Amino acid sequence: FNALLKLYGLSPNSEKDRVHDIMQQNPKYWSIRPLTSDMISYAAQDVQHLLPLYTKLMLELDKSQRHFPFQLSLQHAASLVDQFDTSRCPRGVPMKLSFDQKDGAMRAKRQLVSLEDGGSLSEAHTTPPSDVNAAAAGSATACSDAAVLSLLSAFPQDTATEIQNALRHTSASLFEIVFDLGRPIVLRLDGNQDEIQLGTVDESLLRSALKQLAILKKEDGDMPVFTADNRLGINGMLHRISAIRNPRDIIIGLTYRVGRHIGGVSDMILDMLSCVVRRDGSPSKSLLLLGVPGVGKTTLLRDVTKTLADRFKQIVVVVDTSNEIAGDGDISHNCIGRARRMPVRSRAKQHEVLTEAVQNHTPQCIVIDEIGTALEVAAAKTIAQRGVSMVATAHGIDLHSLMKNHVLVPLIGGLTTVTLGDQAAAKNGSNKTKIERAGAAAFDMVIELVSRNKWRVYHSIGPVMDALLAGADVVVETRWLHTDGTMYSSFDLMKNPSSSIDNGAGQDDWFESLLMVAAGRSSND
Repeated sequence: FNALLKLYGLSPNSEKDRVHDIMQQNPKYWSIRPLTSDMISYAAQDVQHLLPLYTKLMLELDKSQRHFPFQLSLQHAASLVDQFDTSRCPRGVPMKLSFDQKDGAMRAKRQLVSLEDGGSLSEAHTTPPSDVNAAAAGSATACSDAAVLSLLSAFPQDTATEIQNALRHTSASLFEIVFDLGRPIVLRLDGNQDEIQLGTVDESLLRSALKQLAILKKEDGDMPVFTADNRLGINGMLHRISAIRNPRDIIIGLTYRVGRHIGGVSDMILDMLSCVVRRDGSPSKSLLLLGVPGVGKTTLLRDVTKTLADRFKQIVVVVDTSNEIAGDGDISHNCIGRARRMPVRSRAKQHEVLTEAVQNHTPQCIVIDEIGTALEVAAAKTIAQRGVSMVATAHGIDLHSLMKNHVLVPLIGGLTTVTLGDQAAAKNGSNKTKIERAGAAAFDMVIELVSRNKWRVYHSIGPVMDALLAGADVVVETRWLHTDGTMYSSFDLMKNPSSSIDNGAGQDDWFESLLMVAAGRSSND
């Protein structure tokens, strides 16, 4: 280093030889604490010429080459990224994501996006993900989507033809069909973003639609039988039909949700699925998929189930609330692979079926769609204590909203209040009440589904919760699927909600919301 400094006319470190001799005699010299004045002086001499040296070196490079040192530095930083320690990762830099197998587990590999041939570091990051799932599900137009074609069999022939003709003019994926009395038929596309309106639903058309469902269900009469939660499935299919009733219990509306199996959609989280598997006596982890309705939670859950059962050879039992994961009928859809399915007779009894699955069928992993009640949360916590891993979905906007949900927050550890003494309160901004995580999380890993192809992942939710409750910002990994099928990853700083002033929600509002949750009340009360 001294020779390089001399070469560029900079003063060498006069202490280099002396400290080098000391280090040979004492290899643990730099572990001495506190640092001595000689150590600080030596380090300062080493650092003070780094920027001038960097400037001189860069001037010797052609302008077209000056990005390479920066790129190599970032690539080195990317190679140091550990999924449980993000402190050394490059921030805001898109990296290509892939996976390899090491010691029987899947590990994430990240490679910096190349800057050669005029590329840009931000190019992949700023290109919004398109509906890659739609491309996988169908072909050029929505009407050729196999899932849509199977759903059309649930409509009267004339209506099915009308819907199919309308879909010929769009390549967007069909999300659901709304069939309300006295209103136009609505085809919702791309997760509620766009819609197509067709002819009006009259009483005759609604009765014909219900009769067609009864025929598909092979039921007597002209009225299909819905479950207690007003849902209905079709044998061998993944679609869900939900009914709206008036006060006289007469059906006045139907929602047809398109159910799809898209193989490979879980490939973006293979490393996290690998953690769900127990190896060599090490504890397995559980995974919670969080998102708003229609963002693709159930679609992802199906492929996660198949991957765990077939690729990772796990004994997987699906607790299927409305037969939405593995389809209607007694024979499970092949989308769940080797996994077994336990139907739930009544949504109110789902927590009992969860316990029954563990007690009777020796699963290594339980899969649940839509955990939403206190009884289901309690059952999930019990399963976690028994050493059985879980993969489940829950409704929520993001991690912050989950923390403010008094029913669901126990899934990630729960909240409790601690009363501080005067000295501790002084360090806590004179606030004598502190909110802490109540205990271990039932789900160690959380994925926020931002959109169908863009997910925010938390590899270890406990430390993230602790940091947020302490008022700190946290580093979060975002993964997304590009239009060309390439997977990307970046690490970004997520601001603590207490520092936000958006919509008047500041530190006091955040603190008060969490206080109510810790007291077992809704933050909306």
